[in-house]
Amino acid sequence: MGELNFLYSVSDVAFVGGSLVDHGGQNLLEPASLGLPLSSGKSLRNFQEIADELQESKALFLIEEQKELSDFFIDMISKPKKSARIGKASAKVFEKNRGVLIKINQSLNKHLSKLLS
Repeated sequence: MGELNFLYSVSDVAFVGGSLVDHGGQNLLEPASLGLPLSSGKSLRNFQEIADELQESKALFLIEEQKELSDFFIDMISKPKKSARIGKASAKVFEKNRGVLIKINQSLNKHLSKLLS
């Protein structure tokens, strides 16, 4: 996460890899945490729920070929208001999902302690 997070932090837009081939994609929440407009390929099974939520929020653009990626980057860089609006949408999805693992852990611990006592 260190190097990618640094690169995202100095970027205006993000392409999240591992998604143009059948790899399942990488973590979409890392660049979303920085309020970046997101693009990705369609192979997102590793993060499908978040991908769906980002798409519903119009914060994630799925691409299939190189031309679509360059078009997305040019569009975001040349239209700062649009880019900012999309970035805010991605940050909102991140905030909504912040701490989900902690909440799941707390719920599991509560139920497990009831079962074990």
